Amino acid sequence: ILIMEEKREWWWIWLTTALSCSIVILMVVTPVRQWMVSLIQCILARYELNRLVINKEKEEDEVHQITVSSIHIYPVKSLRGISVKSARIDNLGLEGDRRLMLVRPNYETASSSLSRENSPTHRFITQRQCPAFATINTNIISSPSLSKTSASKSTSQQHQLIIQLWTDANPNSKLSIDISNQTLLNNRTYPTRYKAAVWNDIVDVVDLGDAPAKFVSQTIHQYYNTQNNNNNDIDIDSNNDNDNKDYDSFKQLFQDIRLVSILPNITNRPTDSRYIPHAAKSLPGANPPQTALNDGFPLLLASQESLQDLNQRILANPHKPDKHSTHPHTRKPLPMTRFRPNIVIQGLKYPFQEDTFKIIQFQSKCKLKSKPILHIVKGCPRCKQSCTDQITGDRDIEPLQTLRTFRALGHNPDDVYFAQNAVFQPVMQHTHTHTLTHTQPSSSSSTHPQTISVGDKIHILKTGKPIWDIDVVQAE
Repeated sequence: ILIMEEKREWWWIWLTTALSCSIVILMVVTPVRQWMVSLIQCILARYELNRLVINKEKEEDEVHQITVSSIHIYPVKSLRGISVKSARIDNLGLEGDRRLMLVRPNYETASSSLSRENSPTHRFITQRQCPAFATINTNIISSPSLSKTSASKSTSQQHQLIIQLWTDANPNSKLSIDISNQTLLNNRTYPTRYKAAVWNDIVDVVDLGDAPAKFVSQTIHQYYNTQNNNNNDIDIDSNNDNDNKDYDSFKQLFQDIRLVSILPNITNRPTDSRYIPHAAKSLPGANPPQTALNDGFPLLLASQESLQDLNQRILANPHKPDKHSTHPHTRKPLPMTRFRPNIVIQGLKYPFQEDTFKIIQFQSKCKLKSKPILHIVKGCPRCKQSCTDQITGDRDIEPLQTLRTFRALGHNPDDVYFAQNAVFQPVMQHTHTHTLTHTQPSSSSSTHPQTISVGDKIHILKTGKPIWDIDVVQAE
């Protein structure tokens, strides 16, 4: 400033003074200061991540190789999933994963005279309350469809996305529902929208009509009429585990069940920033990653070695009677489907080694493919849904009984953990899409969008102390 004063560059003096004062004022304002600190932390964390990747590329291939053994997509939350050979990554996790869910009216909001505009009109419902959901199959198919533009009268090709629902009892009777982006946003096709609660989050969803609601309702009624499972843990209220609920009351409560979908580019649901590492946050806002209708995070990672260890313990431990068991149980190993993971890996040195993973990278055999990076954020607490047979819907006492003996790592003995929640490292922005085979990347995206495939190698970039839930695990 003194130099500029001698040269009588007054405009430079005023500019420098104004900038200095602006920086001081911004640093005094708490929200701005916090944003600037977060931004700096994100930049430094990404620099550190880049260094880890470069150092890993210089290392020789590990003798003990970890690979992806299976990949699973669950189009509808709590219904059966789909095993795929490969899956693309979008800003909500794996494309097509948990973009739909089942809800019922939020009776507390409806009956309250103090309900607010932002209060949820509906609440999610899962196998925790209704094990019959495990008997419904899902599939997503993509087919080209022709559409005419009104301006040019020309014909363009779009991808029509169809989700199919059916049961093993009626394999030839499949219900098809159009879930294409343009259809979901069409108020004429699907005019009804709700604010649905998923745990403590409230998300905007669109009702997919009467046909799927009727199908799911009939499937539930047929299941319980056939199985006569009046004691199959049909608890509607999260705070009341009433196993002897009257079946007529149960049918009344489930007659208003609806199938809903997220709204492409509208539904907004950030993950819990307390668990998200700085490198995984998006720039420039330092915002945590988004998730769809998952319980809390977009991905769940499990290992074959951990499942094998759990099954050995189940076979070795004596069983005790439990009120949640609907059939006489026998000692038998459990399949991985009980835990509904997205990515299953194999080749670990020891069981539950994935607890110590912090950052891993996928390495495909194809050199042209990208190398997605996954951040492990926290362990996944297990609930009675893991005790539900994913074929029959029958509920047993395992794996929770055995997990309590060696995986009670939370705030109380019932907080048991299996598998790890994770988020992808943000690289590019994609539009929300349901398809497993079609993506609509932004203009800045790469020619080869990020994908993971069965057989991909896993490189461990960083390890550390496992993270479990900060709060007491919710039960619903």
